[in-house]
Amino acid sequence: MASSSATPPPELSEMDRKYQAMQQETQKRFVAGDYPGSIKCGLESLEVAKQLPPLVANTEIVQIHLNVASAFMQMQKFPESLEYVEIACKEAENGIKMRPNQPQAIEVLAITLNTKAHSLLSLNRTEDASVSAERSLALCEAIYPKNDVRLTKILRTVGLVRDRQGKSEDAEKFLYKSYTIISLTLGPQSNDAQMSCDELCNLMLKKNDLASAEKYARINYKSISDKTQDERGQLILGDSSSRLAQVLRRMNRLAEAETLMEQTLAIREDKLMRLNPIGVAYTLSQLAAIQEAQGKVDDEVEARLMKALDIFGRLKGQNSPEVQNTLNQLRNVRSKRNGSAVGQSSEDDGLKYHVSEESKARGASPTPAAGRPAQAISASSNGVPGTATRAAGPTPSAPASAAQTFQYSDTEELARLKFAPDDAMARMMQANTYFEQGRFSCAEVVIAEALEIFLRTKGPDDQMTQAAKQNLGVARSQGLNRLWMQVVAALVLEQEEKLNNFVNATNAEKSEAASGEEKSQVNEYTALMQKASKKKSQGQAKDPVEALLFSDSAPKSGGCVIC
Repeated sequence: MASSSATPPPELSEMDRKYQAMQQETQKRFVAGDYPGSIKCGLESLEVAKQLPPLVANTEIVQIHLNVASAFMQMQKFPESLEYVEIACKEAENGIKMRPNQPQAIEVLAITLNTKAHSLLSLNRTEDASVSAERSLALCEAIYPKNDVRLTKILRTVGLVRDRQGKSEDAEKFLYKSYTIISLTLGPQSNDAQMSCDELCNLMLKKNDLASAEKYARINYKSISDKTQDERGQLILGDSSSRLAQVLRRMNRLAEAETLMEQTLAIREDKLMRLNPIGVAYTLSQLAAIQEAQGKVDDEVEARLMKALDIFGRLKGQNSPEVQNTLNQLRNVRSKRNGSAVGQSSEDDGLKYHVSEESKARGASPTPAAGRPAQAISASSNGVPGTATRAAGPTPSAPASAAQTFQYSDTEELARLKFAPDDAMARMMQANTYFEQGRFSCAEVVIAEALEIFLRTKGPDDQMTQAAKQNLGVARSQGLNRLWMQVVAALVLEQEEKLNNFVNATNAEKSEAASGEEKSQVNEYTALMQKASKKKSQGQAKDPVEALLFSDSAPKSGGCVIC
């Protein structure tokens, strides 16, 4: 009994290998931040891509131009970025002509148009972006099933365009549809669902629709809290409860907010203290602020602030905004408890920050050594020492988990901010911090507030007003670029898969074609042999070969067979 052996995968051609190497080098340079080098490699790979089979070449050329556009976007060269996106769109349109009504060609064009919408938004060409986004959505709806998760990226884009057009109700509709699809397909605890919920809540907060912000935050919280969660799910639950707490805080429903923030703190202290203590410090500060707003200024609140101060001081530095903000919180708590005026300067109340020798010895270590007390921060007020001591004991075990990729929601971050009503400069300084952290959506909200203040107090032609306008444009462009990069990444992954499938299919097709040619030759030879045998039987030839040479099928020249 013959055993069947597995067919080995087809080998790539020399050209395929060369092209893949060039693509890998392009991606490597992009990831390393060498955007000019990435552009150079990408354009060089174009010549090789054009030599690939036409159908493969078309999608690869689209991808190359999108990658080049992405590099220009990173370099803040928006017109150049749009130029290459336009070329990609033309190539994608050619793909439609080459493969009319084929879903793959339509999908490539839809993704490219989505990318074009983001690029146009970065140049404040909102109406043009709307046209591109709407066409992309129409194409996606034509090829994807209803409520397919692949629809969510273009739905988010249309929502973003509507928001920029001032059509907040339409923006809400598209963003909520995107969130609903993601929650049903990937789950409400997925990263995409959390990002989508943040976008919805931020949109509602920007228009001061606190009731809707609460509705969306609560929908996400309830859908997660109703189910048993693994470790990663617990962290997401902490994010969700914090988001809802911050919205309720804005609504002055402080008791509810406190309960939710205590839940967040319990989760983060359990899961993150070792891997991400900064996250715990932020939560301690937020909970203390909610308690202070209710008039709770007891020792427990102060101890939380001292613990946050310890972490911020070691990991952010004693001159960091986090340390200064926490000192201000601590000053307010002590002032309220002592019945003195709130907001005394540090020179008046004597409240200072310094790192103890033991904390210096720990350096940036997020947890104290096992079994050793940690008196990291000392603060004194009017000569009365106040110290925070972290409980001694072994550090908790922390398996590698989603905690390592933990990030706070933008909703949570924005809700914790406190500014004087007309303090535009404080908002601009905070925006600078967000730029350094790469939190461009937070920067956009804060700069927009500063710009409104500058316009009202200084006028449209003032230097500070113009600077705020420029920074707002940069923040929006960077935020758009993050969404835009997700689109490009999706295209890259899809096209890599399609390229591999095409290479396999092409090689199989070549093999089948060669086999078919061989079969044709065999069939022709068999027919001729049968004809020769017939002639032999009639005495016209001595054997089949001789009969074949003198048959009517044999080529002749001057009466001789050409051998």
